[in-house]
Amino acid sequence: MPTPTSGTNIGQGINKITGTNDALAANVSSTTKLLQTTRWRVVSAATAGSSVLFGDISFRKVAMCRDFTSYFMFANEDAETVANARMFCGYYSAATVSNVDPSTLTNLIGVGADTGDTQLQIIHNDSFGLATKIALGVNFPANTNTDFYIVKFEFLTSGSVRITVGNLDNGASSITTVSTNIDGETTRYYPILWRNNGSTALAVRMSLIHWSLIRNSY
Repeated sequence: MPTPTSGTNIGQGINKITGTNDALAANVSSTTKLLQTTRWRVVSAATAGSSVLFGDISFRKVAMCRDFTSYFMFANEDAETVANARMFCGYYSAATVSNVDPSTLTNLIGVGADTGDTQLQIIHNDSFGLATKIALGVNFPANTNTDFYIVKFEFLTSGSVRITVGNLDNGASSITTVSTNIDGETTRYYPILWRNNGSTALAVRMSLIHWSLIRNSY
């Protein structure tokens, strides 16, 4: 299970939000681990094509080969099943995501799900062609409101990105190293945490528990 470590923390500010704020205190008497967690939740509109988003547009500094480590802790927390929901957690060259499946985008790397995906996927793409998707398996459901995740991104000096995903509800963990179909140092990436209801006219909810970006060396 990935755990935040010490280092030079150069960013953990969230200054771009789409959706209605809904800060939640921990419920220590709850039977689920997620509900015992203090978190910052945003809720979308109930019209089709609506999104929620957490982002940081104060800098655009993350690039391959730069020796950064980043952590996201989040939950997809819809009040009811949203049939065509999709989501993305990671880094993207734009500051927001439109009403599309994340695998249709270029210049991104992270964990997400397209409409119809029941499992979280590693999704990555450079400036050309189709994105690569790698399913994480049944221990990483994409749309439940009890599972919640910690994702560790290691931007390595080799140009690869190592992504560790931990399910904080069931204890499952997965490690994937991506070295192809990603851009090099010329592309800069924003941190993005995004969820969208697609063609379903129901609200989606997403909760941010932690985000940090650490530069490991100079």
